[in-house]
Amino acid sequence: MTAEPAPSVLVVDDTPTNVSVLLEMLGREGHRVLVARDGASALEQAQYAQPDLILLDVMMPGIDGFETCRRLRDDPRTAAVPVIFMTALGDLEDKVKGFAAGGRKARSQISATPPLRAARSSWGFAT
Repeated sequence: MTAEPAPSVLVVDDTPTNVSVLLEMLGREGHRVLVARDGASALEQAQYAQPDLILLDVMMPGIDGFETCRRLRDDPRTAAVPVIFMTALGDLEDKVKGFAAGGRKARSQISATPPLRAARSSWGFAT
């Protein structure tokens, strides 16, 4: 009997502390974690690795999270991958931009852990 592969999560963030926290949490729960430090790298990794979920920071150098998400949605190889925006931005305009770009959820980085667990659960991830 072969075990199912661990769900993979692509974490896209240019802040090392945020990446470390997510690596620890997701790794502890048995997920395979991929990391991209910017939008261009995220696009490449998503196309190659086909992650089950993408956690995407909004404010990054180069291609921001909104544009990264739009490009993910425009690519048939990555269009169906769920994206959760992880952001310090909290106003309604930024949340609307995220949903318009194709994100499924927008969470502040401070309160991300419980909503992240709920979102992963709704997509069939173990919590």
